[in-house]
Formats: sequence, C-alpha cells, structure tokens
Amino acid sequence: MRDVVEWVHHNLKTPLAALLGHADLVDLDGAELPEHVRSSIEGMRRAGARLDEVVFAVCDLIDIACADTRHLQLVDLSELVAEELSACMDAAVRAGVRLSFRGVEGALCTGDPSALGRAVRALLEHAVGEAAPGTEVEVRTTPTDRGVRVTVVRRSPGVPPFAQERAAGADGLEDSCSRHLSGTGFGVVLASTVASVHGGRVRVGGPEDEAVLQMDLPADDDRTPTGA
Repeated sequence: MRDVVEWVHHNLKTPLAALLGHADLVDLDGAELPEHVRSSIEGMRRAGARLDEVVFAVCDLIDIACADTRHLQLVDLSELVAEELSACMDAAVRAGVRLSFRGVEGALCTGDPSALGRAVRALLEHAVGEAAPGTEVEVRTTPTDRGVRVTVVRRSPGVPPFAQERAAGADGLEDSCSRHLSGTGFGVVLASTVASVHGGRVRVGGPEDEAVLQMDLPADDDRTPTGA
C-alpha cells in the first residue's frame, strides 16, 4: 500500500504541482491577458486545488489503512471527544452552530488515540460544516453490547440528512461503506476508515429532522495495548 502513495505522488501530485505553477507564471502578465483567458486560468487554479485536495486525501486514507496497530493504548473516548469538541468550538461559534456534549465515564476502547482523534474531529467538522446558522450539534458517548459509540446528531429543520438516501434499517442508519453514501464527504470516509482499522464501523442517516453520524468501536480485541 505504501507503494500506492509513492505512485500517487509521482504520477499525480508532481505533474499537478507543475500545472499549477505554470498557471501562476502565465498569470504574472494577467493585466495584459484577455478576460476570457484570465477566467480560464482561474478555473484551472480552482480545479487544480480541488485535485490537490483529493490526492492528499487519498494518501491520507492509505496512511490510515496501513497504520501500525501493534502498539495501541487504552483510550477514554469521552475525554478524547471533549478535547476535539473544544478544538472545534471556535469554528462552530463563527458558523452560528451550538455544540453540546453528553459523555459517560468508562467509555474505553483499545486503539490509536491520534487516529481516533482524527476520526472524531472529521465527524465534528463535517457536521459543523454542513450546518446552517442556529443549528444544534449534539455529541454523545454511550456504551454498547460490543464496546462504545460516538454519536453526532445535527438538529435543524429543513436540513437533509448526511446520507443521500434513507436507510432501510429500523434505526434509520446505514453503513458508511454503502454505495448510497458517496456524497457524505471525505470526513465521513476518513472516520469510516479509522473505525474499520480498529474493528468498528461508521453509520449515517437519521429521521427527517435530524442528521446522524454514528461511530461504533469495540471495547477491546485480541491486540494488547501498550503498557498493559
């Protein structure tokens, strides 16, 4: 898998950087260029920047999928979520979004705290980024039969759910790997990848007036956390 990252960098990122660099060079004489040419250059820049984000995202996902899971720690998800929530608070305030958190003690799982933090952050950023001013985003940690669950609920009438289609399940949620969910955004894909590496999953959906992101993680597995 590491070879894939190198291939992406060599065959996509390098020529893309050259393309954007040439666009900048041509634009140095922008004042002398016709309006339609300047508009085309700006379009190239926007498209190139978008492609650059996609390339970075692909490499990021591969890094997560190839993470070394031999040295894990016991992670308190309630503490981790509280930290990530605090880090997202300024962005939420600027967006006019109300963030709240309900955690439980002993929400423990075995995992990579850095990767799990990225997953929680990605879910929060996705929820806040999709929210209209005045929206409430509630985050909860709860125990389950197999382990622990992080739930992100966005409440705002008229805002569509994260999933593009209503799930068939009784709880209105669908696995994030479903073919129906290609429009849920990179944050959900990243969180789903992290959860999968840890033996868990991410589901999306919700009732008509809510959008729900749910990450389930096993409390433990056959891997031994560092220091145990």
